[in-house]
Amino acid sequence: MRIFNKHYWWDLKYSLQCLFNPKQKWLTKEIPRTWCDKPELIKSLLFTCLQNYVEEEKGLRDEYDWTEDLLKKYVSEDYVANVKKCDGALREAYNYITVERVELDKKYWAAFPPTRSFDEMFSPVDKRGCEELIFNQRKKDCYDKVLLVEAEIEKKDTEALLTIIKYRGHLWT
Repeated sequence: MRIFNKHYWWDLKYSLQCLFNPKQKWLTKEIPRTWCDKPELIKSLLFTCLQNYVEEEKGLRDEYDWTEDLLKKYVSEDYVANVKKCDGALREAYNYITVERVELDKKYWAAFPPTRSFDEMFSPVDKRGCEELIFNQRKKDCYDKVLLVEAEIEKKDTEALLTIIKYRGHLWT
């Protein structure tokens, strides 16, 4: 019988511990309790995984001095070159997420035209009280700028996500 097996009780205890005390709280905090589109959720989770790997686990070794390990033949030059290549790419993605992405978000929100009251946004058209939305060239130019910044964010997000996925096997310490 299964219940007499000591591993059964250990597995049950561990499952209950994980239920009430999740092992990766840093990741479960990132998942919203409300609705979130899958593309945004995937992006948020992958960015958070990379940030945790760099900040909490101190996983990047691209700036590590390998000379002693190479002299003692603990590692090969190919291994060191591969680590530097992978971790260098992950560091670029991390720098994008933590520095450049924040600046692009500020630039994105600053590109929107200033808000106006509803009375300023509409003008009367005829005697019946119908109104027309006023749209000028300056406002159109602002939204063109918003779309350009949005496209730049999308392109760079995709590059960072592809880097994380490409080197996902290196995200363990």
